[in-house]
Parts: sequence; C-alpha cells; structure tokens
Amino acid sequence: LMGKRLTGPVLLMAAVSGVVPLSCTVGPEYERPRVEVPEAWRFGTEEALDTADVAWWALFEDPVLDQLVVEALHANMDVRIAAARVEEFAARIGISRSAAFPQVGYGAEAGRQEISREIGAGKLGGDRISDFFNASLNVGWEIDLWGRVRRATDAARADMLAAEEVRRGVILTLVTSVATSYIGLRSLDEQLVIARRKLETRRSTVELFELQFEKGVISQLELAQIRSEYERTAATIPAL
Repeated sequence: LMGKRLTGPVLLMAAVSGVVPLSCTVGPEYERPRVEVPEAWRFGTEEALDTADVAWWALFEDPVLDQLVVEALHANMDVRIAAARVEEFAARIGISRSAAFPQVGYGAEAGRQEISREIGAGKLGGDRISDFFNASLNVGWEIDLWGRVRRATDAARADMLAAEEVRRGVILTLVTSVATSYIGLRSLDEQLVIARRKLETRRSTVELFELQFEKGVISQLELAQIRSEYERTAATIPAL
C-alpha cells in the first residue's frame, strides 16, 4: 500500500424546490347558511355556555350519585373513544397548518472506496483509498395563493369541533342514563318504604275490625273487605 489519500472535500448539495403555485382554487368560499332564529333568547350567550357545561347532577347534592357518575365517565369506552377522536382531529389541525410553513429535509452519506491500479505489464501498483462525503439539503415552501392549506386547516378545525360536540353528547347521554337509573332506584326505595308503612297501617286496621266483628259491631262482609285490602297491599311489596 502506498498510503491513503482524501480525494475531495465535503460536497454540500442544496436543492431548493422553488415556489410552485397550484393550478386551481380548492373549492368555493364557505358561506354560513341562513338560519331562522328567535329575536330573543331565554339565556344570554355566556349564560347558555355556563348552563351547558354545568355538572347538573351535582345539584341533587347526593354523594352516591356523584360517585356513580365519576366511575361511569372513567370506565365507559364510548367516552374514551370520543375523547381520543377529539385529540386526533386536534392533531390534524397542527398537521394541516404545518403545510403553510417551509418544509426542510436533509440527508448525508459517507463512504470509502479502495481502487487497485496496475503499473506496466503484469505489475501491480499500490491501491488507492478514496473517502467521500455527500450532504444534501432540500427546502420547499408552498405559498398558499389559492387557499388550499387554509381550507384544509378550516376543515380540520370543523372536524375537531364536531368531534368535541359528539364527545359532549356521549357524556350527556351517559350521565343522563346513570342519573335516571339512580333516581328511578331511589324512587322505588321510597315506594317500598311507603308500601311497608301502608301495610302496617292495614294490619292494624284488620286487627281493629276483627275485634269489632267479635263484638258484633261489623258484619263478616266488612271484615272480608278490609282483609282483602290488606292482602292487596301486601302483594305490591314483592314487585317493588
């Protein structure tokens, strides 16, 4: 070997893509549809937003209901999926907006070559070792003359807002279901308490009528009627 020699300096290649406008406008300008609305509202804008976001189930001041709602919100898969969709569309907004900024890419390559060379007929000379380095830089920037990037961002934002409303709808449906079921259960508990009290009252009345029947104050028909009312009241308790 005759030694190693660096054959050339580092080569830097910068390729600037240039500005290439798109061929046509991407869709018409968005126009908000006309919607007939009342001249006056029961609540102002701020009040309506506050009302929509309030934890209305907390107004019952029932810690059991509060805990049930918390557990349902944490465990329900529909709520998790809806929240993930909101995060997904929020990320898409960032991706769409990034297209409005310069895009930069780079690359690098390095290597070594060993080249044999001959001297004269049948004689070998020393090998030559060649090192090479290549670097590249790519810069591209699309100027949004026709609004493609802006409209893609607007569409992504609209998707995110729609996903957020879906998430709120899922939460509202879930919480309403939990609260309705819980209130229904509490209502049945109260009905059971009332039915038991009523049954106890009927039992006392039956005992009183039995004494009156023994003394001949009332007829057997009247006693049978009060006993029938007692049995009818007792029959409602298992259903509750």
